[in-house]
Amino acid sequence: MTLQHIVQSPYLGRLTAADGTSFKLGSRSFTGKLKKGALHLSPGGEVPPGGATLAFGDRHLAVYPDALGRMQCFPADALKAEFDGLTLLFVDADFNGKHFDEGADYVIFGENGRYAFPYYAVMPLPGGLYTFAPDKGRSLKFTRQEVDVPGQARRLQEGLNRIRMDFGLFPTACDPVYSRNCQKHAEYLRQNGKLTHDEVAGNPGYSKEGHDAGMSSLVTVMQEPAGIAFSLFDTPLHGFDLRAPWFTQSAFGAGEGYGVIRVVGVKPRAMTFVAPAVFPPNNAVNVPTGWARETPDPRLDPAKGSGYPITLYFRWCELGNPATMTARLEALEGERWTELPCQVTFNAATLSQAARSVYSKACPVFVLPHASLAADTLHRLTVVYSGGKGEPLVSCFTTGSNRGQHAWDTTQAGK
Repeated sequence: MTLQHIVQSPYLGRLTAADGTSFKLGSRSFTGKLKKGALHLSPGGEVPPGGATLAFGDRHLAVYPDALGRMQCFPADALKAEFDGLTLLFVDADFNGKHFDEGADYVIFGENGRYAFPYYAVMPLPGGLYTFAPDKGRSLKFTRQEVDVPGQARRLQEGLNRIRMDFGLFPTACDPVYSRNCQKHAEYLRQNGKLTHDEVAGNPGYSKEGHDAGMSSLVTVMQEPAGIAFSLFDTPLHGFDLRAPWFTQSAFGAGEGYGVIRVVGVKPRAMTFVAPAVFPPNNAVNVPTGWARETPDPRLDPAKGSGYPITLYFRWCELGNPATMTARLEALEGERWTELPCQVTFNAATLSQAARSVYSKACPVFVLPHASLAADTLHRLTVVYSGGKGEPLVSCFTTGSNRGQHAWDTTQAGK
């Protein structure tokens, strides 16, 4: 494969002309320049399918092709840490020889993860709330604080966070006070045997705190604590927040048969957000082919099918919808790309009538295929939107086996 062009990565913004233009790939030297957030190289060099290391000066980038043949680049300098049964890679994303600069360096969950999320000294990880303190040299100290929520709710949080971290999304912290209220609402649902956001005074388990939590949360029927993360995660409307880059703070409640995740009224962590984000992220694998029905129904035509929703995020912690947007979703059939009919939603006019009463002032942005996607197939998304400066957003993902709603293989591990 020829190295002609390295597409934008989360790290190219940290490179400048002062970093030099002489590059080396193996034993071959060539020149390059930064343009519109991408690194252009001339002449091209051969990159094996498994990737290679690109060196310029004392800096190194790991380079590998995505499923569309475009080169991806990431800093090659990372520290591996194993503790409490977890494996994390700490990436020196700003190339300063350090690995623990908050908001600048990155973390990869697992030893061979595909995606990284920003590093912060305090992070919710499986097992508790971890605080990291870099020691001298390349050593790292940490403390772990137990999460003050019941066991089922904690497993619910951890199930959601494992998916988020696998896809380069910062894990969601748990507010203990709000979580106690979410737990009250989960108990109300259990006692009354009915899925509802509100609580009625006089009914078993009623409380004002539980009522307020229910009105600010996602609620669902569940048979296993982590199952809620899957069933809600994949829906166009209810899953929009769960997949959002800014969903870094929440509250959780879980009981026998019911789960509650708070999505309103919790303040997220402030992070840098410099470019639109798409979910599934570029080069994701094992993506489900469809989603379970939800109420309200987001489809303009309820008779259409329910192919997996592709969600877009344009501003940090705001919907920031574009004024205009077009999208083209294609599936690779043999050697030919075939366009798939889709609903493109970015404002109230392009959202179903049933959902407008709830989402008219805060409309999620998503591309909704009219039919379930083909299994084990590469898909390409091209989005043109106002504010994009004429540059389309192009992303790809590959579906997994057609195993229905819970088709996620959450290990997005590189080979």
